[in-house]
Amino acid sequence: MCVLILYLLISTSIVTADNMNNSASDEQDVVNFLSKYGYLKPLNNDINSNNSIRYKENYNEALFNFQEFYNLPATGEINQETLKLIKQSRCGLPDAVLSDYTLHPKKWSHFNITWRAHVGDSHIKSLVRKAFSIWEEFTNLKFTETPRNRYPNIFIAFTARKHKYFIHQRECSSDFDGPGNVLAHADFPNDINVTEIHIDNAESWSYSTTVDASYSDSPSLLNVIIHELGHTLGLEHSSVNTSIMYSFYSNSRSKLDQDDIWAIQNLYGIKSKQKPTFNVSTTTTQKSLLTTSTPKNVTVLPKDNNNNKFPDLCSLQTIDKFLIVKTHLYIFYKKNYSNLS
Repeated sequence: MCVLILYLLISTSIVTADNMNNSASDEQDVVNFLSKYGYLKPLNNDINSNNSIRYKENYNEALFNFQEFYNLPATGEINQETLKLIKQSRCGLPDAVLSDYTLHPKKWSHFNITWRAHVGDSHIKSLVRKAFSIWEEFTNLKFTETPRNRYPNIFIAFTARKHKYFIHQRECSSDFDGPGNVLAHADFPNDINVTEIHIDNAESWSYSTTVDASYSDSPSLLNVIIHELGHTLGLEHSSVNTSIMYSFYSNSRSKLDQDDIWAIQNLYGIKSKQKPTFNVSTTTTQKSLLTTSTPKNVTVLPKDNNNNKFPDLCSLQTIDKFLIVKTHLYIFYKKNYSNLS
């Protein structure tokens, strides 16, 4: 009997110690993640040595901001949903925790943007062209492949671990980490008019041009290039998990979400030949205040799948965002919008 009690006590102690070690390891992983992706200012690698109340408050606030941005249970404490998400493959750029979509302060000052891919495989080149065409579809941007004797605006290259920029041969500050985790990273538009996209060569890439569940174990190169191109055009990460600019990888995203379209058009305008229009026909009812005998074209944003039931503007204390397109002012609140023009 005494032997059994002693065995139970020892077993309980081992389990408790393991749980404490796992908890400390999880917390260190979360601290490293929050520091790397812009939520927490790095302090000391050993979190146990930081007994500052202020540091604890900063850590909890940073974790809360991350959880809120990615629509996780926002408690400021570690939970399973948080641990699961931070272990997923993602883009190597930090997050800008502001709204659904976020725009970088800089964008291209011209609409004709040149590019070059440092790859010999013709199939990969075709994926790159397809990725550019997806962004080109919704704006007046024009992407042109440039010859080797000229600097491109966007340069795409495969690299691994510690690496340099290909154009200016300076050290890249973001090392890759082998298979999984960080898949790629990119520059935002800058004053030298040259940006680079670096893709981790250690990944087992899928070169499929369509969404296919059979490729779920391999990241889609097309999806990742589309995402990184968004950065080179001036888009930050989005908190909308169906957005191509969502930082964590999913093989189900190979086209722009409405969130992405609003973001890119906010920067570069709506593609001229694809402005959605409808005809306002002459209709006379008892409630009509104005009739017209000639139809006219009216530019509108496409409606979402909801019935766009926008609440009374005077009843709102805050809005999510607004967008100005020529003489139209669009107010966005949750999944609905109102056109004030």
